[in-house]
Amino acid sequence: DGKSIGILLRGQYYREKALKEEDNEKAAKILLKAITLFKKIPDSDGMILKKLELEFLKRKLMENKDIKSKPDAKLFLRRANLFKETGKMKGYHQDMSLFHMFSALEKFTKVEDQEILNHAEQMLEHAKKGEQPELILKTESLYHEIKAQHVFTPKERAEELQKALEAINKTSDKFGKDTTETEYLMTRAMMTGNTDKRNLLLKR
Repeated sequence: DGKSIGILLRGQYYREKALKEEDNEKAAKILLKAITLFKKIPDSDGMILKKLELEFLKRKLMENKDIKSKPDAKLFLRRANLFKETGKMKGYHQDMSLFHMFSALEKFTKVEDQEILNHAEQMLEHAKKGEQPELILKTESLYHEIKAQHVFTPKERAEELQKALEAINKTSDKFGKDTTETEYLMTRAMMTGNTDKRNLLLKR
């Protein structure tokens, strides 16, 4: 009827306005108005609302990036489920990988080692299924760095850190290389009995 058409047009207006808005915080607020309006219109499969919420979550995550704050892992989980419901399986796996990544980082000092390792394994598994090369490399490096913190010998730690470095070196920005390389060299130094060789490793 006329009332539903009016609500639909207003909702579409806010959606279009949000898409043109460059400020992510403002765009998210405008999208909430659109979502509120579209909820008043019967939608047999809910697809319109799901797509709107995906746009909203995208802006919320970009807003966090703008202010350089750590995103809530639950935002990635919610978006992953929406991707799955809308048939976008690569997006689902990519966001599930990010969910497990941030869950592992958030709980690094709060939970038992096995829970962190479980998140790390799920992170890498979903990243591979998401088929986004850069994400796969970054999760591989983080996976091996996490494993390096949970092994029992310096040799195993060095092996994991070496694998992490190999993955980092293949990324576009090589983010975290200096820190990981330092950890690797220090671990190697701990394994070296020869004083001269140990000092050489520590100076590199």
